[in-house]
Amino acid sequence: MTRFRAFFFIIVLSANVSISLLAQQQVQSPQQAPPLRLGVFAHGMRYFHEARFLGHLNAEYPQIPEYVRLLEPMRLTENPLAWNAGVLAEWLPVRLFAGSSLGVGVRLGVNSFATTFQSSSPFRFEGDTLLNSSLRLTLQTSGIYANAEPMLLWSFADEQALIMLGGRFSTALNETTTQRGRFFIGDKPLDDNDARKMLEPQDFSGKISSSAVFMPSVFVGASWQFPLNPKKTLLLCPEVFFTTSLGNITDDLRAASGDALSRWTATSVRVGASLKFSPEPPNPPQEQNSSGEADSGGIASENGENASGRGRFNNGNGNDNGKAAQPVTVRILSVEGIERDGRRSFSPTLKVEEFIGSSSRYLLPFVFFEKNSAVLPDRYTQFRAQDVEQFSNETLLQTTFQDNHELDAYYNMLNVIGSRMRNYAAAKLTLIGYNDASAEASTKALALQRAEAVKTYLRTVWGIAPNRIITRSFGTKGNSDIVDSEENRSVEMEATMPEILDELRFDYTHRATTPPKVDFMPEINAPEGLFAWSLAVNGRGIFQADAHKQKRDSTLRLADFNGTIIPKTITWGAEKALSKLSSLKEEPFTVRLRAADTLRQSSEASVSLPVQVLSIEAKRKQNMPDVRIGTYWVFCFDLNSTQILVDERVRRAVKNIKNNIVPGASVEITGFADTRGNVEKNRKLSNERAEAVLRLLSVPSSKIGNVEGRGESTLYENDLPEGRMYNRFVRVDVRTPIERK
Repeated sequence: MTRFRAFFFIIVLSANVSISLLAQQQVQSPQQAPPLRLGVFAHGMRYFHEARFLGHLNAEYPQIPEYVRLLEPMRLTENPLAWNAGVLAEWLPVRLFAGSSLGVGVRLGVNSFATTFQSSSPFRFEGDTLLNSSLRLTLQTSGIYANAEPMLLWSFADEQALIMLGGRFSTALNETTTQRGRFFIGDKPLDDNDARKMLEPQDFSGKISSSAVFMPSVFVGASWQFPLNPKKTLLLCPEVFFTTSLGNITDDLRAASGDALSRWTATSVRVGASLKFSPEPPNPPQEQNSSGEADSGGIASENGENASGRGRFNNGNGNDNGKAAQPVTVRILSVEGIERDGRRSFSPTLKVEEFIGSSSRYLLPFVFFEKNSAVLPDRYTQFRAQDVEQFSNETLLQTTFQDNHELDAYYNMLNVIGSRMRNYAAAKLTLIGYNDASAEASTKALALQRAEAVKTYLRTVWGIAPNRIITRSFGTKGNSDIVDSEENRSVEMEATMPEILDELRFDYTHRATTPPKVDFMPEINAPEGLFAWSLAVNGRGIFQADAHKQKRDSTLRLADFNGTIIPKTITWGAEKALSKLSSLKEEPFTVRLRAADTLRQSSEASVSLPVQVLSIEAKRKQNMPDVRIGTYWVFCFDLNSTQILVDERVRRAVKNIKNNIVPGASVEITGFADTRGNVEKNRKLSNERAEAVLRLLSVPSSKIGNVEGRGESTLYENDLPEGRMYNRFVRVDVRTPIERK
């Protein structure tokens, strides 16, 4: 009875805590009942046991001194899938912010439990000839247990996600434990007629639970709630729980085995679903206005008019219950600029200054393949033969080249090389295939097939003569590390003329925007439930991608955000977005916020974002000081290396950099590393790479603005071999003054 009293006390305690919180919330807000949910649940369970105990539990054995001393620890041999089911109640009365609440809950249920342990130990009788014998002990436990789970609840993500944290207390409704011990000679048990059968331990059947409450545990759970009806009163909730016990499953272990270190604990994972019903809260009494009529409850707009029906998509004057539907209201509470140093400015004006920019970008001379494959991966842009005439470096630069988008052009490398091989008829190309070190030596043929695949594309699509392309295979290289293997499954390119693999150089308009980022704080109130929201930033200008087609400026969508969960803040990267324009008009941007509820009522709000543009043309007309920004991404490094891979391309880049370091110029050098290895080591490595480039350039200290290592780079995808290689670079920025006329 002690066990059931403790179990009942836990249930009553969790109910009292829940009711007190509910009552407190009702006092604070008497007209709004807190959300109450009732339901059922069902789970599949998997137990994970950690057991170390010797000897028997409750059975009695003959007094054989060697027995307990020689018995090995028990090991788990059977662990069938268990089940768990029951009923639940949840209260979430404490509202934190829009779409998020705190509350309490309780679950009452039953679950199955079954497991089998076995121990097999060498055994020998003193003074007897019994050899090659063993003692095998089997312990089986199974039963049905009642459990109570009081918990704390946190609902967020527009009340769709739910985190649960609490305790689990169980007691046995029906439990059976059996224990069987047998002596074996080899794999055969002792014959029933063997005189030594009298030494067998006695079988035992009964209960092992000696504690008042079985397996006290703590758990954490998560679920996602899917509404099954428009009112969201019926919810289907997939859920998962992780539970760990706080002590031994039974206290019999230590007494039985005599081992102070004996233990038997368990953790479990439960996966399943619950079906919840949430009753609609009672409607608050309507107050009568001065004319004696009930107030409609509409929310007044800024001009004092009632907005209860504006923007409604549905036909009719209310919801399904006949009462007036509450409207959706939206506002943009504030607009804040985020400066480069993290400072914030309220209601900012975007100040955009244009500069002439040029960039030299390294063309990585590798094509990477999938494991055991000689097929060109789809991420490399591949044309048909009839389409190659439309390709040009100018088109490539207009459509794909922006800051931090080297991979966009890299995936066009086969077409860049094909185009250059056409222009330089005397050039020859060598393709060297590799495989990773984990591959067998016989797969040297696969490395050659990869080189032949690249040759086939250049020959059939770009019409390069076969005698101008040489294919070779050097088999495997590198070590067998998984990531190294990805980088070693490649085809490396070498050319007789540096122009074939030369870096890509282009001019562009660089826009420095202050502030570079902008935060929008929206406020959306959807009493009938939010269906979706969107925020757009529109401006006047021309995208670079359309510069060769579009003849006049137009309204452009500079940013587009949307979702179904009310955001606290929306951050827009203004500088990055404006860098994609070929021209920009000095007209205010329009920021428009829209929202619709589950009844398809909608509302919108908008604000203007002032813009000031200091264009290159304006600076020339006013004879203002100006600079040209040159960026060089041509210094690459091997893994964990600070040695610059100097070749003819690097020598030409160094010469160009030095030619631009005129009086008044400044130089910034920034080193990077990929994300492999230790963070601090990578920061040091990136700094040493920047210092190595500084020594190579021999720039006077008076011209150096900043030299630093940024450490690990996420500019490019580190889960791709080409992304990691592009992250192992040093960037040099040269700001050269332009003389006034």
